[in-house]
Amino acid sequence: MMNDNIILIGFMGSGKTFIGKNLAAQWEVELLDTDSYIEQQKGCTIAEIFAAEGETSFRQLETACLEALLADQQKKVIATGGGLPMTAANRPRLRQLGTIVYLQTSSAEVMRRLRGDNTRPLLKGGDTLNKIEQLMKQRIPVYEQIADIIINTEGKGQAAITEAIITAVTEKHRKT
Repeated sequence: MMNDNIILIGFMGSGKTFIGKNLAAQWEVELLDTDSYIEQQKGCTIAEIFAAEGETSFRQLETACLEALLADQQKKVIATGGGLPMTAANRPRLRQLGTIVYLQTSSAEVMRRLRGDNTRPLLKGGDTLNKIEQLMKQRIPVYEQIADIIINTEGKGQAAITEAIITAVTEKHRKT
């Protein structure tokens, strides 16, 4: 059974949580941020999980989070971690959960938005822009492949992005 959730995917700093809050408020549903959910379940930060258990363990926690969401029938806006769709096993789960919206952002915009943010384990140490560009090369094809809707966030404010998502999702549901 297909759930009616809106799932926001995209690179770190693309605005998934920020836009998700606005979207959830407009639709009067809960926002579930998968990273926050995992931090609550584990009682520590994502950075601490990466440091203590490694990325593989964290990715398994993301899959477990999706499993829990599939069992939950409450409609939600779900903001995923940037790497969550990269685990092949997560992609069919995301599709089952609802409509996947990819928030598209350039590497320069990600750099601007994440300036001073030292909580991102995959960007630690060295040339941040290069790390962002290398990760984007791996991730963007996957994001584009699984997205039902792609919203370019470049140069747009929160209200415009939220409105674009609502319009696109409404249009998609009208056709199905």
